[in-house]
Amino acid sequence: MDSSVAARGKESVQKRSPLDLIMNQLRRKTSFTERKKTSVGRLFRPSESSDRKNGGTPEIKESDLSEGKENKEPERGEALDCIPLIEVLDLSWNVGIGAGNFRHFTEQIQPENRLKDLRLVDCQLSETDITALSEALPLLSGLEELDLSNNKLSIKGMENLTSSFSATPRLKTLKLSMCGLGKDHLSALGQAFRFITALEHMDLSCNKEAGGGLSTLAANLLLLTHLRSLDMHLCCLTKDDVLTLVQVAPSLKELRELDLSSNKSVGDTLQNLLQSLPLSQMNKLPLNNCDLSDSACQALATVMQTLKRLESLNLSWNKCVGENLREFLEPLQADCKLQELRLSSCNLTTEDVLHLESACQRGALSQLKLLDLSYNGSVGDGGWTSLFGKAASLKGLEELDVSLRPSASLSVSPWLPALLEALPQLTSLSRLSLQHWTLSSAERDKLEKILSKKSAILECDRLNTPTPKAAG
Repeated sequence: MDSSVAARGKESVQKRSPLDLIMNQLRRKTSFTERKKTSVGRLFRPSESSDRKNGGTPEIKESDLSEGKENKEPERGEALDCIPLIEVLDLSWNVGIGAGNFRHFTEQIQPENRLKDLRLVDCQLSETDITALSEALPLLSGLEELDLSNNKLSIKGMENLTSSFSATPRLKTLKLSMCGLGKDHLSALGQAFRFITALEHMDLSCNKEAGGGLSTLAANLLLLTHLRSLDMHLCCLTKDDVLTLVQVAPSLKELRELDLSSNKSVGDTLQNLLQSLPLSQMNKLPLNNCDLSDSACQALATVMQTLKRLESLNLSWNKCVGENLREFLEPLQADCKLQELRLSSCNLTTEDVLHLESACQRGALSQLKLLDLSYNGSVGDGGWTSLFGKAASLKGLEELDVSLRPSASLSVSPWLPALLEALPQLTSLSRLSLQHWTLSSAERDKLEKILSKKSAILECDRLNTPTPKAAG
């Protein structure tokens, strides 16, 4: 190819704005599009009722331009005309709109827009992009959800962003997961809470530099009287961070979900935390990988009966649960709302599983949809046989996981008959995971035959076909 032609082509590509790239993405026709006609990607979906009301002019409800999702191919002008009508816009995983280019998009935002939900996950937004977004927020007074997760935010960018929250008083959901937030970021965010008092859901998870900075945020949490869920898992929280949260938790009267999982400091402070939370209305309490001590387990077991609305409990990767599961299960009554119970890698014993069987038998787990007992190789064959013998009471169970660790190798043969007998009665089951258990081809065939009748998935990655004995 002529070098001058190549140079002009390269220059042409460089001059194209990110918005051009996005519009080109919208225009593409590929065989992939044909294969994915049922794709979840939706572009400019009109509301039928609105269509009738406006005499044929569709009201745009949602636009999804996230990477890898093919859509219809509107012309550029037509697409831009639709922007004021969009309520949900997902530009996630489009790195082309970051790196200082986001202003090309914000320039298209008009004062009469209807945008309520803006998602910009992993777009490589720079400080310049965040500044452009901050300057555009006064035009987005109706914004209810903002997701900037997995974009590294600078201190200055965070300050610019939060100072513009005064223009978005209706914001209900704010997601800043994996944004590299530290103490100074949390301080800037806390100062902005007075602008967004309608906030209901806040995700600050996976910000490992946030440890030790909760004190700069917590005092202003008192302003978020409508907060229903707070996610700070994997934030390297210190003991002082959790104790600071303990002080403000009584004021968070609408709190329904609190995720402090994968923070080791919770193990030493759980008792204090439980005393400050509105336990009677909590419906989700992930405590996985929190290094819970025996006293912490006992404190949680003591309040189990108070957690009347609890729908999800995750105690995975807390070794103290083993030999103590009875304490958690005995308080549960037939009106228990628990739908998810995760006990992966808890050092469960055969006796623990027998107590689980007892809870099933008395109807305390009748609403359970997910049961995760994986990575508990210390449970004996008798425990599994007994549990599956009473599994028929779990009519609503959709997912069951009893996988072993990758390094383990045990046979399903001793308890498989009990499982095979129970499976037809588990009418809602859609996934059964037996990874790393050893079974013969005949045993696998029996499982697949039963599961195929209910279109359930079998996850089983080890096949051991017995070698025929030599003649003589």
